[in-house]
Amino acid sequence: MKVAIYTLGCKVNQYESFSLMEAFKKRGHEIVDVSNADLFIVNTCTVTHKAAYECRKLIRKFIRENPNAICVVAGCYPQVEREELIRIEGIDYLIGHSEKAILAEILPYFRKQSKARVIIGNPSSYCTLTLLPPPRHPQRTRAYLKIQDGCNSFCSYCIIPYARGKRRSLPLNLVLKRLDCIANSGFKEVILTGIHLGAYGGDLRPPIDLCHLLDIMKGRDFPFRIRLGSLNPLEIGPDLIRLLTGWKNLCPHLHISLQSGSDRILKRMNRHYSAGLFERLVTELKDKIPQLAIGVDIIVGFPGESEKDFEETYRLLERLPIAYCHIFPFSKRKGTKAAQMGDEVPNKELKRRTNLLRRLDITKRRLFSLQNLDNIVHVLIENRDNDGYLRGYSENYLPVCVKGEEVLRNKIVKVRLLGLKDKLVYGKIVD
Repeated sequence: MKVAIYTLGCKVNQYESFSLMEAFKKRGHEIVDVSNADLFIVNTCTVTHKAAYECRKLIRKFIRENPNAICVVAGCYPQVEREELIRIEGIDYLIGHSEKAILAEILPYFRKQSKARVIIGNPSSYCTLTLLPPPRHPQRTRAYLKIQDGCNSFCSYCIIPYARGKRRSLPLNLVLKRLDCIANSGFKEVILTGIHLGAYGGDLRPPIDLCHLLDIMKGRDFPFRIRLGSLNPLEIGPDLIRLLTGWKNLCPHLHISLQSGSDRILKRMNRHYSAGLFERLVTELKDKIPQLAIGVDIIVGFPGESEKDFEETYRLLERLPIAYCHIFPFSKRKGTKAAQMGDEVPNKELKRRTNLLRRLDITKRRLFSLQNLDNIVHVLIENRDNDGYLRGYSENYLPVCVKGEEVLRNKIVKVRLLGLKDKLVYGKIVD
């Protein structure tokens, strides 16, 4: 069968789609684009109202382009809002998260339907972890490994606990087995990812935590460097700082989900830390690890966000030595507490605040790049651009361009950083 997969949303979704492609290939299916498919799968995101709208728009587009193909809609959107999708003519199957994990097995039984058939069970199943092994990407240089799924936090703006279920972790023996597989495949970098990565291991028996896992990985001396997915500020403590300062394989790069610099808004978001705690954390991190890249997630225009609240967020980010920001304008999601709060920021004002923070992000990225000039960094070469430069990322997540031969692809090279042009840092290979 010719199968197409289109993915929307987070890195966990992307990981799962690549895993499915691998499973399909092993069973003799061919991966093609949507226009040539016998069956296409849309792996959906529903984190915001806008994300859900984009999913519906894309599904209708694919159905128009290939009406004879079997249409399968999978993931977060059908898990929480199947009624909205049932109304779309042309969808044949609605698949939940646990069923997505066995999709390759049940795929041969799918047929065109007169109306959407719903196959949605408990999203908290461990099969979403154990039955989706790491995909092999011969064309890629970095591997993702999903070690955690689900979330128990119930932040007031977030639908994910309802879509993904309770938090659960990939057992330690399977994590290590999959890391061995990744090492044997020749990858030079692994990105550990999950819906709530910092909660890894708390549900295992005996329980462990993320730093315990990293210590075990350090002892195994894997031949790749390790990068961490997004963490909550409360999940970055002395043990992680110890690993960042004392283990060269762990990349000096943290992405932290701050969301707001206003204590009042953080409380409304059901985030259990303060702006002051975040500021002290960043100050300590940069004091102990000067080369560390710190990225942050920010939600702009949360219900009730006043000009004072926004100003507190802006000034906090402005004065701290962060490397970049991911800015998300608030988009309410039905089924969350925030959707019922009212007191929404007017759209014009929301755009103004978003633009201000995005301009600040540009400034922060440029400043971090300039601060790294004349340093020697280790760049994983990923590809060659249209101008003939090899491109890759340094250990502290700088996008770097160098002159060199194609044979350097998927190798880590030492580079002296010499200059900055637009968003790219240019350097020269030292060895």
